[in-house]
Amino acid sequence: MIFFSSLRRLTPPWLQYLFWIFTGGMILSAGFRLLLLVMNLNLIDRTSSPFLIFAFYHGLAFDARVISGVVVLPYLILTGTWLAGLQPRWLIRSISIFFMVAFAFVIGFSISDPPYFDYYGSRLSNDILTWSDHPGLMLEVLLADWSFMPYIISGFLIGFLFWYFILRIEVSCFRNPDPVYRGTGKSVVFLLSFTGLFLGMRGDYDFNGKPAVTADAFFCDFTFVNQLALNPVFNLVDSYYIYVVDYTDDETAIKKAQKFLTVTPIPESPVARRVTPGLVSEPDNVILIIMESQTAWKTSYYPRAPRGLTPFLDSLSGVSLFFPNTFTTGVHTRNGIYGTLTGFPTLMGNRPMQASIGNGVPYGGFPLTLKNLGYSTAFFCTGKKDFDNMGGFLSFNGFDSVYSQANYPAKEVFNKWGVTDHFMFTWSLPKLKTLHQMGKPFFATYLTISGHEKTALAQPAGFKPTAATLDDQRFQLQDFSIREFFKSVQQEPWFPNTLFILIADHGFNAEPQYDLPLCYHQTPLIFFRPDHIVPVTDEKLALQIDVFATAMGLLNLPYVNNTLGIDLQTNARPYAYFSNGTNIGCLNEEYYLILNASGKEFLYRYKTRDENNLADELPEVKNRMKDYVLTMFQTTQWMLQNRKTGLITGASGD
Repeated sequence: MIFFSSLRRLTPPWLQYLFWIFTGGMILSAGFRLLLLVMNLNLIDRTSSPFLIFAFYHGLAFDARVISGVVVLPYLILTGTWLAGLQPRWLIRSISIFFMVAFAFVIGFSISDPPYFDYYGSRLSNDILTWSDHPGLMLEVLLADWSFMPYIISGFLIGFLFWYFILRIEVSCFRNPDPVYRGTGKSVVFLLSFTGLFLGMRGDYDFNGKPAVTADAFFCDFTFVNQLALNPVFNLVDSYYIYVVDYTDDETAIKKAQKFLTVTPIPESPVARRVTPGLVSEPDNVILIIMESQTAWKTSYYPRAPRGLTPFLDSLSGVSLFFPNTFTTGVHTRNGIYGTLTGFPTLMGNRPMQASIGNGVPYGGFPLTLKNLGYSTAFFCTGKKDFDNMGGFLSFNGFDSVYSQANYPAKEVFNKWGVTDHFMFTWSLPKLKTLHQMGKPFFATYLTISGHEKTALAQPAGFKPTAATLDDQRFQLQDFSIREFFKSVQQEPWFPNTLFILIADHGFNAEPQYDLPLCYHQTPLIFFRPDHIVPVTDEKLALQIDVFATAMGLLNLPYVNNTLGIDLQTNARPYAYFSNGTNIGCLNEEYYLILNASGKEFLYRYKTRDENNLADELPEVKNRMKDYVLTMFQTTQWMLQNRKTGLITGASGD
C-alpha cells in the first residue's frame, strides 16, 4: 500500500487519469467478450473449453489496440500541455467529454456484436452499417424488433455507468497535486508513458515483431474460440480495409480462368464465349423468384431440417431441374441480386450495386441480354427500391420497370419492408398480363421478404403455420406465398411457355459452424418449365452466378456469355466459391477452404463437421483450391476495373 501511495504521489494527475480510463476500457472490453461467451455456451464442448482462457489472453492484445487508439489523442494533448505547464480546467473537462463520446461508440458497437454474431455467425464487421445510408430504416429496424431491446437498454445503461466512471475518475485524479520534477524527471515520465501507450497501440510487447493482427486470434482449431479472441471494434475497423486480390499477375490469373471456364478468348472480353444452340427455340417467358434467406438447410433436402417448412418447394424440386448444392455469392440481398442477374461473384467486402469499381458499363447479364433479344423486363420487390441503390442499379442494367413500395397502395404496407409477398405477387398479375399482351416474351424478377429474420409474420387467408419457432414459420409463409402465386399463374395462357427459376438471395444462420457458415450460402436452385423439363436432381456443385448461363441454355437462345457463370447442363465446376466481408470460401465434395483477409488459412472436412484445421497437413489440396478461387476473384476484379463486363454484340462475339 505504501508503494502504491508513493507511486501515486510521483505520478502526474493527467497520467493517473489516462491510466484509469485505459484500465476501465480494458475491463469493459473483457466484459463484452464474456457476454458473447455466455450467450454462446452451446458452441463450447469438452475439447474446446480448455482453450477459453487463451482466447481471453489473446483478446487482451486486440482490446489494448482499440483502447489505446481511443486514448492516444488525449494523451498527446495532455502531455503537450503538461510539458508547457498549461492544463486549464476547461481542457480537462473537454477531454472527459471526448472520452464519453468515444466510448459511446465503443459500447454501441460492442453491444451490437452478440446479436450480429447470432445472425451471421461471425464477429462484427462493416456489414453492421449496411443500412447507414438509410438511417431512418436502420432506426426503425432496431426499434420495431423487441428482441433488440435488451441490447439497446443494456447499451444505454452501460454507457451511462461508464460516463459516470469517467467523471468520477476526472474529479478523483485532478484533485491531487502535480508532483514537482527536477532535472530529467519529466522526460522520464514522458518516455515511460509513451512507451506504454506505444506498446498498447501495437497490442504487443515485442518491438521486433509486428502489431497484433486478426490472424493472431486464430490460435487453435476451434472456430468459436478463435472468434472469441477478437475485439468487435477492432474487427469493424479492420473490415474497412479494401481487399485487393493480388494472388498472381493479371495475365496469369486470366489465362487460368479461361482454362477453368474453357474459354476461347475474343478481343472484347477475356471470358466471353459465343453460345449458338443447335436448334433455336421460340423465346419463352422467364420468371425468376429470388427468395429471401431461403437456405437449403430449411428444405427437406437437408436431413436435419425440421419437416414441413417448405412443402411446395420440395414438391416443385421433384418435377424440375434441381441443383441442391448451389451456393450464393454472399450473405446479403445485394449480393444475391447482383450475382444472379450479372453472373459475377461479389469481391470480398464489396457492395456491388453501389461500388465505384465496375460502374459506368451495364452488365451483359440476364436482364440486358434478354432485353437485347426482344424481351420486356420488370422487377418486383416489396419495399423501397432505393435500398442499396437497387432501383438505380436495376434500371441501368436492363429492367424497363422496377415496381416497389411506392407503386403499392399505402394501406397495404405491412411493415418496414413494405407489403407482404402475397400482396406483391397478387398485385403483379395484371402487370404480367399486360406484358404478355404486348406480343413479346417477358422477363419478370421477384424479390421476396417473408424469410427475413426479425420480420413480422403476415397472416394471409389460408395460411396456417405449424412450425415451433417464428423463424421457421417465416419459411412456411414464404413457401405458402410462392405456392399461391403458382396457383394463380397456372390459369394464365402464358404459363405453359414460361421458365420459372427459384433461388435464394442468401442463406440463413440455421446451424452456425466455421467462421463462414455454409448454411448462409447453400440454397436450392430450381428450374421449372411446364411439360418441357425432365425432372432431374443434379448433385453437382453450382453457383448463384450460374443461373443466367443455365437459363439461356434451357431457353435455347443464342447469346454471348460474358460472365464467370457456366451452363450447368453442359459444364461442371470443380469448386464452389463465395465471400463475405472478411473471408473467402471455397469447397468441393470433401474439403472446405476459408481464406481470411488477415492471411490466415483453414481447411476442413466439412461433411463430417470436423473443426481440425488441415491446411498444413494437406498443402496440395489447399493450394489447388486456393489457386482456383483466387484466380476467379482476381479475374473478376480485372474485369470490373477494366469495364469488360458489358453486353457484347459485335461481329467477333455475335
